[in-house]
Amino acid sequence: MKAIILIFIVFLVACIPPATERESYIGTVNGEHMPVAVYMIYLEEQIHHFERIGGGPTIWDADFGTQTAEQVAMEHALNNMALSIIIRNIAEESNISASEFTSSDDPAQEDFNESIAIREALMHYLTVAYAEVHRDTIFSNMEEAWLEEAIIIRNVTEWDKIRIER
Repeated sequence: MKAIILIFIVFLVACIPPATERESYIGTVNGEHMPVAVYMIYLEEQIHHFERIGGGPTIWDADFGTQTAEQVAMEHALNNMALSIIIRNIAEESNISASEFTSSDDPAQEDFNESIAIREALMHYLTVAYAEVHRDTIFSNMEEAWLEEAIIIRNVTEWDKIRIER
C-alpha cells in the first residue's frame, strides 16, 4: 500500500510544472495565463501614461485614496493585459484577425503590438453600425462589461515581486 501511495505521489509531483514555469505568469484571465514578460510591457506603457498625465515622475508620490500611484498603475496594466486577451479571444471567435502589426524580435513586444492591432480590428467590426463619433464610447462600454465578467486571478508570488522604480 505504501508503495502505491509513493508511486502516486511521484506521479503527481512529476505532473506539476517547475516553479519557474508556474511563476512566470502574473496571473490568469478566464483560465488563460498572462506571462510576466508581456505584463511588464503593459506596465511600462502604464508608467509612461501616468507620467504624461501626472506631470512627470512626481506622480509616484501621489496618493490615490486607499492605493498608491504604483498600485493603481499595476492594476491598470493588469486590466489592460487581461482585456487584450479577452479581445483576442472574442476576435478569434468572430474570425477577425489583424494582419498588420509592428513585428519585433521580442515575442512579448510582438504580442503587445498584435493586441493593439486586434483591438482596433474588433472595435471596427463590432461598431461598424454606429457613427464614427460614438464608436470609442460604445466599444469602451463593451470592454468594461467584458472585464466585469472576466475571472482574473493574480499570481501573488510574481505580483509581489514587481516594483515601479523611478
